[in-house]
Parts: sequence; C-alpha cells; structure tokens
Amino acid sequence: MTSGSTGDPKPIVLSQETKLLRAQAAIGLYNITSEDLTLIATPMYHSLAERLVVISLISGGTCVVLGTYTAKKWIDAVIDHKVSFAIPVSSQLKQILI
Repeated sequence: MTSGSTGDPKPIVLSQETKLLRAQAAIGLYNITSEDLTLIATPMYHSLAERLVVISLISGGTCVVLGTYTAKKWIDAVIDHKVSFAIPVSSQLKQILI
C-alpha cells in the first residue's frame, strides 16, 4: 500500500522484473558504479529501500542501512561512511535541509 502524495492508501503491484528494470534505470540515470556507497534510510519493507539494495547488488557497490531514521543520523552516516548516493523521501529531505 502507498499513499503517495494524495494521502489515500492504494495498492500497487510491482513485478520482480519491474523492480529490476527500475534499479537498472537508476544505475544508468545516476551513473552508479561499484565505487558508490548507497545510504538506505527508509524501512526495508519500503519499495525505495528494496530498490536501493538491488541497485547496490547489480552495480557491485556497497550499501549502508540506517536502522532508524533521524536527520542527524542521516547526516552522520553520510559523513562517517562517505556516502556517494542516497535518495531521501521528501519528508526526510525536508528534515535534513532544516
């Protein structure tokens, strides 16, 4: 289920093939390589977290999973691990920028 930007929960179905294609598209779009370290800051059941894991696996890169999110933990992880790629969701991005 996702509420997206509308607020009303709705089911979405993503096939394994679609998940792989989305990860491959991101790798191409962002020029992700085996040298990249990806920060995962959403729960592992979230589709974004799944995609970021698949991106790391396909590209041969490394990922760091943030156990629980706070803006401070996110910033500390970026600095401590020298994160080169992350996709924060909009609510996280707002907190990080404040």
